[in-house]
Amino acid sequence: MRLNMRHSWQKGISYSLRSKKIVIYSDSQLVVNQIQGSYEAREEKMVKYLLKAKEMLNKFEESSVQVSRIDNVGADRLDKLASSMAAIRSRRITFLSSDRAAVEQ
Repeated sequence: MRLNMRHSWQKGISYSLRSKKIVIYSDSQLVVNQIQGSYEAREEKMVKYLLKAKEMLNKFEESSVQVSRIDNVGADRLDKLASSMAAIRSRRITFLSSDRAAVEQ
């Protein structure tokens, strides 16, 4: 069963349908990495969400949590921008996004 993360957590649909396997798509790379154990949840609220997510995932024989590439494009761009500007002390950042190609083919 494949569900969006928000819907599966709020409703518990897949568990109530007695599914054995679940694939969850999230729009947050951070959340996915925390669930997979690659990143540590530090804020108290995030720790609670993480514990709840793991508790629910443990009810399934097999589970997978993935980032939807389409939903994560904007977050990816901001992350790369922040990383590249780490040495700059200015807090002002102008971020422009366009659906149109910068170079015509």
